[in-house]
Amino acid sequence: MPTTRTCPYCHTPIRSDRCEYATNGAYTYRICPDCDYSMPMPAMVASTPRPADAASDRPAPVVANATG
Repeated sequence: MPTTRTCPYCHTPIRSDRCEYATNGAYTYRICPDCDYSMPMPAMVASTPRPADAASDRPAPVVANATG
């Protein structure tokens, strides 16, 4: 069952199965589908399997507005 989180940037409630994922080798980010804000994921959550479409052979999206 997907969890719902609120985007810290646009404050939209987002189901986790609607998010895209990106990684830069050191961190994994959840991308808000409404405003494209990238939210760093905790290491424990980032190590769990992602949805099948995110784990395909497509290249990872570029993280343009990552902070940190």
